[in-house]
Amino acid sequence: MIMLGQSLRLPSTRYLLLVSAGATALSVGVVFLLLILVKMKLVQPGQTRNLGIKFMLIVVFLGMSELGLGIFLRRLGIMPYQRWLITGLCALIYLAGLVFFRKQTRGIERKVNLGVLLSQLGVPLLFAVLFTPPAKLLDGTTVVLPYKPVLLIFVLGLILVSLFDIIRRFVRENKGDDGAILMISPWALFAILMFLQSTTIYWPGIATDEYHMGEFYLPWWSFQQFGHLPYLDYEPARGLVNYVPGFLSWLFYDNSFGAQYQVTNQFSALYVFISFFAFRSLVGDFFAFLMVGSLYYYAGLPTGGIVLALAGLVIFYNAVSAGRAVRA
Repeated sequence: MIMLGQSLRLPSTRYLLLVSAGATALSVGVVFLLLILVKMKLVQPGQTRNLGIKFMLIVVFLGMSELGLGIFLRRLGIMPYQRWLITGLCALIYLAGLVFFRKQTRGIERKVNLGVLLSQLGVPLLFAVLFTPPAKLLDGTTVVLPYKPVLLIFVLGLILVSLFDIIRRFVRENKGDDGAILMISPWALFAILMFLQSTTIYWPGIATDEYHMGEFYLPWWSFQQFGHLPYLDYEPARGLVNYVPGFLSWLFYDNSFGAQYQVTNQFSALYVFISFFAFRSLVGDFFAFLMVGSLYYYAGLPTGGIVLALAGLVIFYNAVSAGRAVRA
């Protein structure tokens, strides 16, 4: 948990203290709420663990949904938006669900499960961090830097896949006494991790550090211009990872050197995807979430070698455990 804290980049100690105080207050509040429900005999003592986790998840997911909506609208150039809109909509839909689906929401567990479902629905909007943020000029004009339609299709596809998985899990797991973690979509956790590891996106440009910038641009450029293959015609300094920024620049933008400044979050998301979905197959969603969050520097830069090495070890371990042949 301490290492995961490296992923939280807050502008001042005051905000860090506010986050810590808020988390503590939430935990204490949930405990008192459960004590009241048990005393009123609305909840059995054996239900408190799952319900407590779900109550906390609802609050966290609502906060992430609010962030997701704000990021999504701002990435589209819609700067002002109504705060707490997602929370208000979820509350209205929740009340309507309790009224019109009384049979399906009978019992405290199913009522809370509905809250877990609704609170997750805005989380996939965090995938919008993959869009290039617009810039607001001094004269008030908003400029949206262009990108290829494939980026829009890719991000919207991630959002739709996540929403489908969230609803599918709710329908499958809404049976009353299942573990809280089964109600959570791994795609929602992936979106949160990707948001935590996102960083500032700058205008297209060329850094004065030509050596390190060229280290990542030259491999892809030489492949496109001359057909130079890695390790045969050209020796990349860090391996195939040197080709990724250039490839992403070609895939999502104009294939220019300067556009590599804009693929930082897509580059980081690739590491998050590989590591999280590899780890969860071995240790489950919760510990995979903590592990991936702890594999990053405080500045949000992926420690790529460590991530890929650990992901490879997990895949190797799973193959050996399943009795499958492993070939080098």
